[in-house]
Amino acid sequence: MKTKAIFLDIDGTIYNEDKQMSDVTVSAVRALQEKGHHVLIATGRSPFMYTSLMEKLGIISHIV
Repeated sequence: MKTKAIFLDIDGTIYNEDKQMSDVTVSAVRALQEKGHHVLIATGRSPFMYTSLMEKLGIISHIV
């Protein structure tokens, strides 16, 4: 299987309308990473606004 880069937005994708991240989302991101895919954040937010999110999900790169 080929390794893929998967870009996720924060609002409405990782976070729901209440700015919460579900356990299902965390599991899905981890499953992608375990399969060798690269999960990245693509957002217009300033990095300080999502550093803890990246740490929680084990994401090491982002696109601003």
